[in-house]
Amino acid sequence: HRRTAQEFQASIGLPDPMEIDLEPTGTLIVDSYTVTFGFGGAPDKGIVLGRTESGKRAWANVPAEAGDTLQAMLTEEWCGKTGRITGRESGINLIEF
Repeated sequence: HRRTAQEFQASIGLPDPMEIDLEPTGTLIVDSYTVTFGFGGAPDKGIVLGRTESGKRAWANVPAEAGDTLQAMLTEEWCGKTGRITGRESGINLIEF
């Protein structure tokens, strides 16, 4: 008997997919994150995936100007931290910690 995708997902206990909020407001709890680097080797952006106050999934960036935050993201655990969505720039959500 070949299992369906739904049967397989149920058997491994994965949570249901979360709705995505493309233009979140308020706070975001970090579930995952990464830091990217520019050509000079310095951090140039943080990318955060998290949960909004309403329980939806959202992405946001920490800009290069937040150098202290980017450095902290490289040396500390950021999963579970709460940031505040500060707006959008060129269609990208921005977050501040």
